[in-house]
Amino acid sequence: AYAVGQYSHMGIAVSDATQFEIEYVEVTRSGFAGIRLLNSRAAGDPARPMENVRVHDTYIHDIGSEGYYFGWTGDPPSNLFPGLQVYNNRIIRTGSETLQVQDLGEGTHIHHNVFAFGALHWLDNFGNYQDNGTQVLVRSGTVEIDHNIVQGGAGTLLSFFSSPEPGDGDRK
Repeated sequence: AYAVGQYSHMGIAVSDATQFEIEYVEVTRSGFAGIRLLNSRAAGDPARPMENVRVHDTYIHDIGSEGYYFGWTGDPPSNLFPGLQVYNNRIIRTGSETLQVQDLGEGTHIHHNVFAFGALHWLDNFGNYQDNGTQVLVRSGTVEIDHNIVQGGAGTLLSFFSSPEPGDGDRK
């Protein structure tokens, strides 16, 4: 059974960190995100980017909400996520988006992944939201998203946002 309501347990949660790697893990039956990566930030706090993170060769499946939840979707300010590398992953059968990544910055590359059958339980989790296959928010720099397979979602296959915060550079 899937958890009803927001923010149940995570499969893997990393916060207050930078420059690390997650590889060769399987996560299943998490109530919220399979993997959540987030350096939180309140107004007035100094920036603490989560930079140069690699997530590869993971298998995330049968999750109550997002397969991956990287970055912050709440009100600014949030920490930038430059140099994120996401590749060779399989995220299958999620309650809401298979991939939800925000605050992407320079040098991010998301490639050679399979994101399939997202938003299977979106009404149980968030009402009329989180019904996409994938969701991406870019803040600055050159961000590449290529050679991925995205299949299935209750609403849109990809929700894409470009939303810089003060001090961010150009987006490409």
